[in-house]
Amino acid sequence: MHIKDAGARGLRKSGRKPTRIAMGTPIMLDVRGLEPPEPMERVLGALSTLGPDEQLLMIIDRQPRPLYRILHNNGYDYRETFKPEGIFEILIWQAR
Repeated sequence: MHIKDAGARGLRKSGRKPTRIAMGTPIMLDVRGLEPPEPMERVLGALSTLGPDEQLLMIIDRQPRPLYRILHNNGYDYRETFKPEGIFEILIWQAR
């Protein structure tokens, strides 16, 4: 699967990879503290490996507004939750 993003650069391999916490739970991708465009590159790379019944939980320290249009244009739904600690949790899944 290829994620469409006008002007997207090639994805780089990173040291911190998405990890599955437990069976039946979302794949967690913690991108707090990373400078743009690294969080976007990592989430797009993780989404390209996401199965139809899997979810990705992105944890980030700012609201990733450009990501929402990309998700919509590529058939994904999401739920954003703002935590009091100043972080955003973005749960992403393939729309049906």
